[in-house]
Amino acid sequence: MDELFKDLKNQIKKLREECPFIKDITFKYLKKDLVDETVEARIAVETQDWENLKEELGDVLWSWLDFCALAEQENKFTTSQVLEKAALIRPLTNLTKPESNFQAIERRIRNKKETTNLNLENQTKDLLDKTINARKAVDTKDWNKLKEELATVLISWLTFCKT
Repeated sequence: MDELFKDLKNQIKKLREECPFIKDITFKYLKKDLVDETVEARIAVETQDWENLKEELGDVLWSWLDFCALAEQENKFTTSQVLEKAALIRPLTNLTKPESNFQAIERRIRNKKETTNLNLENQTKDLLDKTINARKAVDTKDWNKLKEELATVLISWLTFCKT
């Protein structure tokens, strides 16, 4: 998964450098896009349109990565910092070997699934709540809060995909 994220991040970086439309995308646009894509994923769950759900979850991830790319471009924070935050959201002790950020995130998702009543309805609501919190952080220009909220969006998205 580390390599996949690196590849996607590089694709977005390249697009931000070369594509005039994407160069002009702002946090204001991205906050709306992230919530809109999450709402579309929720609608896909409600209508049991599983093919569309795959597309919408991809759109949510793309918006998330776009947020991180813009934050890096404007020197607010890096994607790596968001991933580190996501890996540390629920710190666990007694680890016998070091983990990558993605290994730590995956372990936290497994633990969350074991202790929470997860279903697609709950997961889409959780994902939507997290994206709305990210939008609020953009509104207040609280970049540290945005970094934290994007970390929770990622965990919610990954948990949703594994539900």
